[in-house]
Amino acid sequence: KNLSPDDFSITAVSNYYYNLGFQDGLILSSKNAGAKQLEIWKRFVSSPELLDNELPRWLFRVTPQQGSEHLEQLVLLKCKYQVGFYEGMLGKNVL
Repeated sequence: KNLSPDDFSITAVSNYYYNLGFQDGLILSSKNAGAKQLEIWKRFVSSPELLDNELPRWLFRVTPQQGSEHLEQLVLLKCKYQVGFYEGMLGKNVL
């Protein structure tokens, strides 16, 4: 696939992270209640940095003072992943 500048837009990247979260949620939706609770605990309580490791921080090599716009975009990507994750796991719209 040839990548265009649109493929690198924040909208395209955030849609990618939503879809990634949705797919992860779908996988989790097939597990029993105990396994779901354990996985949610691992992802969001005991190891919340798990989501951080999958975000493209390497795209934004700037200081906090220089990168406020980029920091907001990273937060958006994390939120998009989480919304997709919950929607895939629950099988319904969260927002």
